[in-house]
Amino acid sequence: MLAWDFNHRTPRFFSKWSQANLRNETFNHDMTMDNMVWASAVTPYYFKPAVIDGAEYISGDNVALSPGMYAYYYANERKNDKQEKIRVVSIGSTNEEPE
Repeated sequence: MLAWDFNHRTPRFFSKWSQANLRNETFNHDMTMDNMVWASAVTPYYFKPAVIDGAEYISGDNVALSPGMYAYYYANERKNDKQEKIRVVSIGSTNEEPE
């Protein structure tokens, strides 16, 4: 799951791996499942941002048309993860723009 953290202007990737390995007090990855779903599902077209432990979140697809591909870019370019070790699974849809 992907959300956008307004406070730090950074993406938040929620997974079992991130919860176990990304221990950083600034970037909260250690959330309950319901908070992860809430943070990654809030669309500002309909709802106010999710406020969790003082941080405001919106759905990642409001920042990137394909949150899965944004997560891939972040892992590959920013975290220097090897391309062969990255698997992208994207469930959901994108906000289609009229032509």
